[in-house]
Amino acid sequence: MPETNPLESPTPTANSKVPSRRRNTSRGRRISSRAAAILLATTGLLTAVAIALAQEPAAPASDATDVSTGVYTEEQAAVGAEVFLANCSGCHGAELEGGFGPQLAPIGEHWHGSSLGALYAFVSSAMPFSAPGSLEPQQYADVLAFVLQQNGYPAGEEPLAPDEEALEAFVLDVPQAATTPEY
Repeated sequence: MPETNPLESPTPTANSKVPSRRRNTSRGRRISSRAAAILLATTGLLTAVAIALAQEPAAPASDATDVSTGVYTEEQAAVGAEVFLANCSGCHGAELEGGFGPQLAPIGEHWHGSSLGALYAFVSSAMPFSAPGSLEPQQYADVLAFVLQQNGYPAGEEPLAPDEEALEAFVLDVPQAATTPEY
């Protein structure tokens, strides 16, 4: 019988089984489906935020009207509050304080000076995070009315139209409530 070296691998033959030297490593490296879902959702949210921040807001028309003149109705904001609670508060918080998504009150300063049409276009195409563009156009306008109300913009006589082009006529200025010092 020939002498064998125990450090050498045995040469397999057609009928022999060579023991596998691979360890079962799947147990330690497998992530749960919940962790995978959280990772995927976080990646998606960060991507959406990065896209929103990277977009150059459309310059409002030179004859644009400030949103602080009143561009929505109280009734529209009340309907928007219901839509927001059902579709947006999971990420942005019931009080718009943020959480998984960014806070919406106060609204991000990068939106100041932008047209309301640009904000409507972003929200209606990218939100809600779990199903972008899934709400009706009027629901997006109603939610914007609610967000404007919660940011101190006053109500007006006419509701916001669910029309990006029409909303280009309004510019997001700093609401008076945010600039008036309290004494």
